[in-house]
Amino acid sequence: MTDTIPASVPATTAAKPQQVATRSSSRDLLQFGTIAEAMKFADLIQHAEGAIPKHCLGKPGKILATIMAGHELGVGPMASLRAFHVVEGKPTADYSFWVARLKAAGYRLEWIERSQERVTLKMVAPDGSHATETWDKARAITAGLWNGKDPWKKYPQTMLSARCVTSLGRAFAGEVMFGCYEHDEADEIIKEADVVSVEGVPQKGTVAE
Repeated sequence: MTDTIPASVPATTAAKPQQVATRSSSRDLLQFGTIAEAMKFADLIQHAEGAIPKHCLGKPGKILATIMAGHELGVGPMASLRAFHVVEGKPTADYSFWVARLKAAGYRLEWIERSQERVTLKMVAPDGSHATETWDKARAITAGLWNGKDPWKKYPQTMLSARCVTSLGRAFAGEVMFGCYEHDEADEIIKEADVVSVEGVPQKGTVAE
């Protein structure tokens, strides 16, 4: 008489469902399940000199804000600390980061013109719609950028390209950019915040409404 295996316990497949369940239920240790876990992480690494940006050293709150900003964009905590610098509540990152994010989201970037004094970018969405943006010397002068900070003096084409990517990205691909900015725009964010702050302070002889 040959031995038989009960139908309820398949010999070749009994262990497989358990293995699959184990893999699917596992969670990346650096993807936090609660805000408390993220806060604990920020507290643990706040003094990790050389491993985190200097502006985050000893500032767990700033670390937390940065990794939470990255989380909203689907970026891991350490990558967020490398990529982002939160200025007045607005995450900024190198424009090459935004180019990568836009491409990952299915957008196509076509450089129509790129020179030292004029850059035109065409951005094509996954659905085929498109928009263009031009930054040139005249626009940069009006914005007070041309011959201002050192990068604009040395690398005008790169800086004009960055402005095209971020300004067009915010307007045309808001679901990717989420109102974020490029590092070079940080100073303007600060100046804008300062102006708002000054305007909100009652002047001598006036009464705030």
